[in-house]
Formats: sequence, structure tokens, C-alpha cells
Amino acid sequence: MYRGKKVPGRKEYVYAEGRLTKIGDQTPYFSITGEVYPTKADGTRDRRRSMIACGCIHETILKAWPDLADLVALHLSDIDGQPMHAIENGWYWNGGTKWQAYKRETLAAHLRVSEEEADRVHETCTTKEQFAAYVEAQRPRWKAEAEAAIAKYDLKIKVSR
Repeated sequence: MYRGKKVPGRKEYVYAEGRLTKIGDQTPYFSITGEVYPTKADGTRDRRRSMIACGCIHETILKAWPDLADLVALHLSDIDGQPMHAIENGWYWNGGTKWQAYKRETLAAHLRVSEEEADRVHETCTTKEQFAAYVEAQRPRWKAEAEAAIAKYDLKIKVSR
């Protein structure tokens, strides 16, 4: 999936690319990144000037295309929709380590749940085993979300070296 457009009210042209990436033997994963370029007076991309920004620019992408929120939420999740290091990263943001306090917004985004659900998880999953069981129960939902995004955006696996 590749899109490009001038950002309304700004002198910028934005591109977004969503895809399934496969590197070596690893499981394919979702990725959505973008590029921002300056525009000319007529609103077209100014090809004589350098790129302004690139990479994981999700806020900019969502300003241009709010409908891509589902794909942005899946960024770095595997082809089955499982977030990267689902248990370990989630347990960290749940405040399960001595290095990190509970981060409501980050845990909610990681698990792709509401902030209220993140609070419930934080209150009820007080051991890593309980948290792992919660994550395991999310796998069917995550897979359904991934399959829906693959179909909606007609995503194909892009092999990188």
C-alpha cells in the first residue's frame, strides 16, 4: 500500500507505505513508514529540495490519512497481529520490572486495547504468568485484526535482504 498527497494547510507533500516485511527466516511483520517533502507554490512536490522527515512518522501519516489508524496500530506486529515481544514488552509497560513504572497509554497501544482495559490488566495481572495468560487470550483478536488489515490494504509480503 503506497499513498501520497499534499497536506492541507501546509507546504508539505507526504508519502506513506504500509507493507508486510520479511527479513531472512523471520516471520513477516507489519510496517508503516513515511516521507515528507516540501511543496512548490502550486502544491506539487518540490523535487529540487531535500526530504524534511522520514521513517516512523505516524502522527504525520495519521493527519494525512486518519483511515490508516488500524495499520499504524499494527506497526511492528507479526503477520498474525501479535505485538513485538508481546509478553516481555507488555510486562515492562505494565510496570512489572523494577526499571519501569506502569505506563497506561503505552500499554494500551502495545496491547491494542482501551486505556480503561489497560488499567484493568494492570490491576488484575500482578504476576508475569497472569500477564502471559492475558496475552495468550488476545491472540485470536490480534489475528483477526491482522487478517482484516491484510485484506483491506491488499498487503503482500515484501522480502528484504
